[in-house]
This record gives sequence, structure tokens and C-alpha cells, in this order.
Amino acid sequence: MTRLSPLTAVLVADTIEGDDIYLEHTKAAVVRGDRVTIGPGCEIGLVEYRMAFAQDEQAAVKEKRQR
Repeated sequence: MTRLSPLTAVLVADTIEGDDIYLEHTKAAVVRGDRVTIGPGCEIGLVEYRMAFAQDEQAAVKEKRQR
């Protein structure tokens, strides 16, 4: 049986969309939302947000833009 430790589990997605988004340990090409917080362990290609954006110092975001 294979078990994933919470310390090694990573969500992988092409696109994540929502109103209020908070992510940790996620790899995504695009994240879109009104209020977006990118937490530790994230690797995001593009963040598009309407109202607010915050990024943890241990997260990587290639590009962010307000829509």
C-alpha cells in the first residue's frame, strides 16, 4: 500500500478558478479568482485576480495580473 505524507502531497492542475482561493503545495498553470492567496509550496504559471492577491515567500508565481 502506498501512503502519501501531507508533507509530500501536491495538487497538480491546469486551471483553478473560484471567488476566494487559498492554495498550498499546488502546481497549476493558471489560477483565476476575485481574491487569491498563494501559500507555501506552490508553483503557479499565471495568477489572474480581480480584487486582492497575496503570495507567500516560499511560493513561485511566474506572472500575475489584475483583471
